[in-house]
Amino acid sequence: MTTPLVLFGTGHLAEVVWHFISAETTRYQLVGFTVEQHYLTHSTFCGLPVFPFEQLECNCSPDSVELLIVAGPRECNRLRERIWRAAMQRGYRPATYVSRDATIGTTTQIGEGSLIFPGTVIDPFVTIGRNAVIWSGALIAHHTVVEDHVYCAPRVAISGCCVIGTRSFLGTNATIRDHVTIASGCVIGCGAVIKADTLPDAVYSANPTLCQTSQVAPGVTL
Repeated sequence: MTTPLVLFGTGHLAEVVWHFISAETTRYQLVGFTVEQHYLTHSTFCGLPVFPFEQLECNCSPDSVELLIVAGPRECNRLRERIWRAAMQRGYRPATYVSRDATIGTTTQIGEGSLIFPGTVIDPFVTIGRNAVIWSGALIAHHTVVEDHVYCAPRVAISGCCVIGTRSFLGTNATIRDHVTIASGCVIGCGAVIKADTLPDAVYSANPTLCQTSQVAPGVTL
């Protein structure tokens, strides 16, 4: 028996998730998309209806569908967190997508509403929070904690015993050394190598010729 599913978002990420879930039909049946009213520019997306999020109950009641947030890391994931909180307050049940082509340790815990893409490797004894996005090719090593609303781009490498703080964004090929804590709200640029704990809400870039980091903690490689 499949569960009716609504996706929040109509961007590129939503299209990719639609593609994967459509190919893996054993658990979910996609019935539509939803976005906030001021972003609603088309009545359909990927051949399915798009509903205004503010009036979602008029089309899909909380007890009839599950909801998966497939918006990107806008506003350092504050949008994802805000929609998550609003949906939960309205009684919607969070859906979780873990690709059948991901490698997940049997003792790993994955929070509700998270997206785990194909080709991801997550070791045993890892904890993934709620509403997290882990893209293809990411490696998360043992005894690491990824907190709520985190977004990991493709090929992120997180070593063992790390903590990735709430709402952090890790860019493509970013590398986190073992026993490092990434504070909440951090942006880790593509290819950055982080060797020590970071400051909250800071930006760490691997390419200073393109942009300067706003704050740099000891141990970051530029």
